[in-house]
Amino acid sequence: MRKLTPVEASYRGLKTEAIEAIQHTCSLTTSIAEVDNPKANSEHKRHIQAFQSFLVSQNEVLPLFKWASRALRIRFLATLVGIALDDQLQPSEATEKLKTAYRLADSLEKVPGPKVKEIRLGLLKMITTKIAYFKDLKGKPLSRVFWETVTPYNLEEIASLVPS
Repeated sequence: MRKLTPVEASYRGLKTEAIEAIQHTCSLTTSIAEVDNPKANSEHKRHIQAFQSFLVSQNEVLPLFKWASRALRIRFLATLVGIALDDQLQPSEATEKLKTAYRLADSLEKVPGPKVKEIRLGLLKMITTKIAYFKDLKGKPLSRVFWETVTPYNLEEIASLVPS
């Protein structure tokens, strides 16, 4: 990836290194992830709605929180790639962290009703960055809050919240 990114960028007349591309991906997906809150970028919302109305059959249209979750999953993956590019993590370790995140996300889909609020609050307490729409996350599905919260460094802490 370190060699490929500058070559691909040069085809478009750009000078970009792999880590810059990863940072841009993280920034863009963070921006797109705001699509399901009242302060969302209306341009992103409009693009998603246009895509779904013209290219997705009616029974496959997704709510905006699922689009936000998908963007955050991509951000998580890009973060793992960036860490691996910085040689802070072996690719095999990054793969394991990605698998763990997906397992945890799947486990959260099966949490019984009474535990949802407790887990959501636990996840919200783990968010370390300032988010303009933090209050809006309190009513979002667990999967959405999970992808907002998860980082390569807090997987074990999140796993401790999920019932076995």
